[in-house]
Amino acid sequence: MCGRGALLVAYLTGLRIGDLLPASTTSFIATYVLSMAAALRLLRGPLRIGAAIALVACLVVFVFTGWLMLWVAGVTLLALLYTRSRL
Repeated sequence: MCGRGALLVAYLTGLRIGDLLPASTTSFIATYVLSMAAALRLLRGPLRIGAAIALVACLVVFVFTGWLMLWVAGVTLLALLYTRSRL
């Protein structure tokens, strides 16, 4: 049902795939950054070095998303507020 609602909103507002793609791409890159940060914390030895290199690479790519980093920060803030309200 949410998917249909999102499609309806996109249609009514005239959003095209080119308008929506950067936000989802930034979210995927942020997921990679968090995954590499977790790997850096969990792994040991040479695997940890590989995770550190991958984290730096992901962060460099993430910086290139520019102002869309605010999208990720906003979603993160809303998720934290929602989680706190459910406790």
